[in-house]
Amino acid sequence: MAGNAAVAVTGMNSEGEITGYYFGKGTYHGFVRDRHGAITSFDFPGSVSTNASGINNAGTATGIYVAALALHSFVRDRQGNFTPVDVPGGILPSAHAINRTGAVIGTYLDTSFKGHGFVRSPHGVYTTFDPPQCISTLPFGINAEGTITGYYYTVLGPVQTPNHGFVRTPLGTITTLDAPGSRQTFPAAINNGGVITGQYVDNAFKQHGFVRDRNGKIVPIDFPGSISTVATAINNHGAIVGWYSLNGVTTQVFLRLPAADGESEGKD
Repeated sequence: MAGNAAVAVTGMNSEGEITGYYFGKGTYHGFVRDRHGAITSFDFPGSVSTNASGINNAGTATGIYVAALALHSFVRDRQGNFTPVDVPGGILPSAHAINRTGAVIGTYLDTSFKGHGFVRSPHGVYTTFDPPQCISTLPFGINAEGTITGYYYTVLGPVQTPNHGFVRTPLGTITTLDAPGSRQTFPAAINNGGVITGQYVDNAFKQHGFVRDRNGKIVPIDFPGSISTVATAINNHGAIVGWYSLNGVTTQVFLRLPAADGESEGKD
């Protein structure tokens, strides 16, 4: 990977293994970096592009690949064995995260090109879901017990179209999650304590990070002096990572340690 112009880190597990993708030789490839720094690149067999999006504590990664001009998803175990993830009756599945048990979440389109959320159990059983009155569902985070977070749209439009965040319990109950003063809310990750992080856009179209504790209290995250802050991941201790911009052109990475007990209490 050394010398590649574009590298994206998309997931990290409690063992210190990191996954993501990079651009090299004219296309994208997935990779896993172990805690000792050794990097393994991989491509789904027969694919022309592979992007990894998450990894669990067993070293199993998930993500997407392109083959025969179509988008598909995959699971790759620590030994390098691939399993396709294709929702029955759906098209263009995009896997976003995998939890400790091996459950995979993501989104797919039906034949009317409406987006839905899905959960694939460790045994390959698919469950699809949508919040009420939704026309597009995008799950992005799942914790060990199977609680899911993400966002959805009730109308389609330009990038500024208002949306809503959501939390889905393992039994399927869905609750809307909207940051105060937001026009858009994008939950990105949830830890095993039920603490959620992500970003929201206010009515002045400024981006802010946020953290929502297990009791539903939402606290904004704004890096000092920044004009935009985006939180992307949270671990079971409540530490949050993301990026910020001071000028709207360049970005830097930040680490935020938990500010209160309610932001942690997750278990590996």
